[in-house]
Amino acid sequence: EQYGNSLTIILTNAWEVTAGSNITVTFDLVSPLQSSLESNFIDGTLTGWTAKTGTWTNLNGVIQSATTGTVQLSKDNLTGMNYSYEADIKLNAGTSAGALTVGGNDENSNNYFVSLDSENGQIKLYKNTPDQQLSNSLFAITPNVWYHLKVVTNGLNIKIYINNEISPAIDYNSESDFAGNFGLNVYKGTAQFDNVKILVEPSLALNDNSLLA
Repeated sequence: EQYGNSLTIILTNAWEVTAGSNITVTFDLVSPLQSSLESNFIDGTLTGWTAKTGTWTNLNGVIQSATTGTVQLSKDNLTGMNYSYEADIKLNAGTSAGALTVGGNDENSNNYFVSLDSENGQIKLYKNTPDQQLSNSLFAITPNVWYHLKVVTNGLNIKIYINNEISPAIDYNSESDFAGNFGLNVYKGTAQFDNVKILVEPSLALNDNSLLA
């Protein structure tokens, strides 16, 4: 039975329950698939995003940052555990890396970086607390060319796709999940981001469990 945002399942004659008794389990139904789509950033602003470090601009409908170190832009008011996160990324000549960041907290601790590393010709997955590379895949990156990067998480698994290929470039199982925030990162150079899309799966939260005679 479903009433508004609640779903009630009644199990009759369940194992180790006296015949004629019912178990009622009520779940809260979380809102359908949350989504954040910033298509082309055509409003000319950074609305919905916060610069944690560095200077970020909306340049003719794309998000851009230039740095000699590392800079971070975070998506406001959206977190997830199981999700897909994708964007177009372009690295200017001489840029070391541009990345999608996932997981961690609002202080950019325990984040995972899914990076296009032009300096080493790789797609990389690494974690910043502690700083460690977890996996990589060789991939030649040409300056000033748009690439489509997509991240899909499910529990302790993360898959990373490039340019909408069917098979992931990286398929990695972690000891911890990828729950947390979403962001963009540039390392030593200039990178642009466009067509950012985040889809977070809904979940069922246990609300009540009672035995009815």
